[in-house]
Amino acid sequence: MVNPTLKVTETYQMPTIGLTNLVLTHFVSYTQNGSERSITIESPQNGDQVSGSIQLKGNMPIGPFENTVAYRIYDGSGNELVAGPFMVNSNGAGGPATFDAPIDISTLPTGIAIQLDLVDVSMADGSTIALDSVELVTK
Repeated sequence: MVNPTLKVTETYQMPTIGLTNLVLTHFVSYTQNGSERSITIESPQNGDQVSGSIQLKGNMPIGPFENTVAYRIYDGSGNELVAGPFMVNSNGAGGPATFDAPIDISTLPTGIAIQLDLVDVSMADGSTIALDSVELVTK
């Protein structure tokens, strides 16, 4: 425990729009040479009202394995409502990536607070490599 093998930065916060527990909102890990593995969701932004589908836009300094990350949507009690794979665009292995694609939320009830997480998951062991999240309200 004195010499960790993976340097990480974790950010937690109290939700502002109806979610009730302290939640992990941003997770960054670092490669052995110090490069940052992170996800930045540029749109939508915290507090946005969404319906039908969410146009998810953002970037990553290092693209994920096979250009795939996972999205997960939770309700205010932390119950997973929707999850699935999400494709990003990258110039090649280890290069930066961007994303701009819709996520269908038409099956979610209206008027609820949700947390959308975008997660880069290690194919080796299933651990989180990077995460970013936004709080939204369905309408």
